[in-house]
Amino acid sequence: MKEFDLTKEYICNSCGAPLDIDEEHQVLICRYCGVTHDYAYFMQEDSLFVGYSFLEARNFKSALKTFSFILKREPHNVLALRGLLFANLEIVGWSTINTTGFTINSAKEKVLKDCIRNAPDKHREYFELMSRSIELRKKVVELRQMINELRKRDTTHMEYDYEISDEDKIVLCNEKFKDTLRFLFFDSRGNVSRFGKFVGIVDFAGVIALICILNEVMQSPNSNLAKEHNHAGELTLWTLGIMFVISYVIPRLIWFIRGMKLKKIQRKILKSSWLVTDEEVRSEIASCQEKMESLDTRIREINKEIRNKDTYFRARQGN
Repeated sequence: MKEFDLTKEYICNSCGAPLDIDEEHQVLICRYCGVTHDYAYFMQEDSLFVGYSFLEARNFKSALKTFSFILKREPHNVLALRGLLFANLEIVGWSTINTTGFTINSAKEKVLKDCIRNAPDKHREYFELMSRSIELRKKVVELRQMINELRKRDTTHMEYDYEISDEDKIVLCNEKFKDTLRFLFFDSRGNVSRFGKFVGIVDFAGVIALICILNEVMQSPNSNLAKEHNHAGELTLWTLGIMFVISYVIPRLIWFIRGMKLKKIQRKILKSSWLVTDEEVRSEIASCQEKMESLDTRIREINKEIRNKDTYFRARQGN
């Protein structure tokens, strides 16, 4: 039994020229000798299998042509209607549809309505369930957009009795150690602060002192070398210690104190703060969210019904 492959070129038995498809009259016509061939000559009883094979391969264009051919002769063939709908929606099956981000245009809506109208009575509900699921999903999308707009109008905010000074605002930044160093060594204009100048002078003096100590040790006679080394070592340690305390320990201590101040300010703010709620907008948002949850539940129920019915159709589609 041959399969009717709409992606391939069929040849006229009389002259060997390519055949053209005439969908209206359900024939294949030779463009040169005019001989017609019934498409059923090529496409026999396995036409549904061919159509669903195209669908599984995501060759939606060929699947659409195959199911359209079948429906020309059998307009109420429910399997062909189902395949035609899936080919138009460009899905392999209803379980693969992304209903969250799914959009349907007027042409696809018309195909769905035609399927509902032409389906046999006992199978019409199958297509009606699909239509209902899509309509409910549209409402969910509208509610989501409405919630986004309401959130933009929401004036809910925090208010405080405790006033924060400029210095407190700096502390409230939850600053890191490098931020404290920047605060200590530079003013608001970016110039070196008094503390920065003081540390610079101390460090400069310390470096000069270390150079002098080293020079004194180098020039000492060998007899006094050990004694000078001990004295120089003590002076070096004292100099480095002072430089370390001024340049690092004091900034660290200030950073720690500012951190404690931050916690104190935060406690004051929390004690004196309250939430001012936009009750009207919040109520509308809650109502929309409740409707969305209800619609989502209904959509899941409908999709479950569709999947149950799909079991019957999959068993008959020729796979």
